[in-house]
Amino acid sequence: MLTTRALLRFIALVFWSAWSASAQGGYDSHETACYSNVEESCDQAAWKYDQIAKSGGKDGMTVDYAFGRKLYFAERGCKIGGQYSCDALGWAYEHGAETATKDPLKACRYYQQGCENGASLSCSNLGGCYYFGFGFAQDQTRGLGYFEK
Repeated sequence: MLTTRALLRFIALVFWSAWSASAQGGYDSHETACYSNVEESCDQAAWKYDQIAKSGGKDGMTVDYAFGRKLYFAERGCKIGGQYSCDALGWAYEHGAETATKDPLKACRYYQQGCENGASLSCSNLGGCYYFGFGFAQDQTRGLGYFEK
């Protein structure tokens, strides 16, 4: 059973956490957790920076800076098992977007890592790499296998 004091502390903590995330745009807490190797937080930090960049910048951040931060956190997240992160990196390198240089091989390797991390979208994109011979040697049978996965 909670005492009144414990209940008030809990309520204050909830309100402080909500205010803190709101005041900082929510990305600072995800960055901190990402540095502690929490892959979902790396995914979230990358996604937040993606949203900031797509909205034209925020809090003094330029679009290029926000996209650069997105790629940084996505790379961190991909290395430790993040699903969104690998696919986001693959897309950036496939299209030469978001301050990334177009590199089909690198794109397909990120899709492969994302597929290994369990991201179905990355498996589908990897299927496209093999099926159409983008980044890897064309192998339509292998590509269809990744599409099914």
